[in-house]
Amino acid sequence: MDWATISRLDVRPRIHSALQQSTYESLGQILQAPSLELQKRLKLSSLEVSELETAVCEVIYNVRSRRQTAAELQNLQRFLSTGDPACDALLSGGIPTRGITEIVGESSSGKTQLLLQLCCIAQLPTNKGGLGGGVAFLHTEGKFPIPRLTQLLTRYKDDFPPQFDPSAHVHYVNLVDTETLYHIVFYQLPIIIERQQIKLVIIDSIAALYRGEHFDQDTKGRLSQRKELCDISVQLRTLSEQYGIPIVCSNQVSDALLDNEATSILDAYEQWLPTVETDISDIELEPFVASLSKVPTLGFLWSNSINVRIRLARGHRTEELMKARRLMCVEFAPHAGKGCVEFEIYDLGLRAVSSTSETSDDVPSL
Repeated sequence: MDWATISRLDVRPRIHSALQQSTYESLGQILQAPSLELQKRLKLSSLEVSELETAVCEVIYNVRSRRQTAAELQNLQRFLSTGDPACDALLSGGIPTRGITEIVGESSSGKTQLLLQLCCIAQLPTNKGGLGGGVAFLHTEGKFPIPRLTQLLTRYKDDFPPQFDPSAHVHYVNLVDTETLYHIVFYQLPIIIERQQIKLVIIDSIAALYRGEHFDQDTKGRLSQRKELCDISVQLRTLSEQYGIPIVCSNQVSDALLDNEATSILDAYEQWLPTVETDISDIELEPFVASLSKVPTLGFLWSNSINVRIRLARGHRTEELMKARRLMCVEFAPHAGKGCVEFEIYDLGLRAVSSTSETSDDVPSL
């Protein structure tokens, strides 16, 4: 080991001399070696080895320089706008740029529509609610909806420079199985984030792969699936913290397995009635309670891996209103309380019902 490396260690001269005469080539080798081996090879006492190990740790990972207060961490937090002021208010600013945000809901609740809208907004400058960068979109079902993305981008065409093509900065790949997902998340995603200035990563949907993939149903097979899912979630959180970008994943739901359907409905009421009041309108939960009572897939392991869960619910059609009603709810988040906002999907994206202008009646909702 060269003297330049040894001199960085804040230890007594006797330990410096022992390291110069040793065959260790790096500080990592010292940190990985057992204490008894260090005592024998360096001819040091147990107290001197403990001093050496502490000094090596401070050089490799200086805790003092990395220490941050809660106020400093809060100032580092930024948000990606959803594209609607009422939805941003529900989320206390939008999608946080650190951590994993899950968007969960049944089919046709608006998950993919919201994800595509985030694709557009993420490329806007920060003063317009965006992050000023590209998007990595990992999708699992069917073809990537390029026509719909192009349609949504027309809403923001005046916010981009004349020669800028935002569709060229959405990098999408189709995931066919969990092995492909694992390889991309661990090996390809870090590279594309750096090279393409990615500011948002989307996975739509992570549940589709694990529900369709064949795993042995014995204990070993289930543990293997859970370990793989845990490894992926840890890697996604690491990338989010390292690059300061949001990770947004959609998830599916399944019916709750209860003996009494009335119990499921009652539990849904008890869960969502205490939501905070919004300035939109008094939301009647009855049309959405069947949707809200469904259970997100992937179980408690995945639920404990995410930081924010946004629930999208689809209500039943009524005679007075011949279009489906939709609801966006915050199920849990470290920066926002529970709440709900009713929204609709129209030609140019997603918007809260109260955000509809007087002139937008001519624009059909979906």
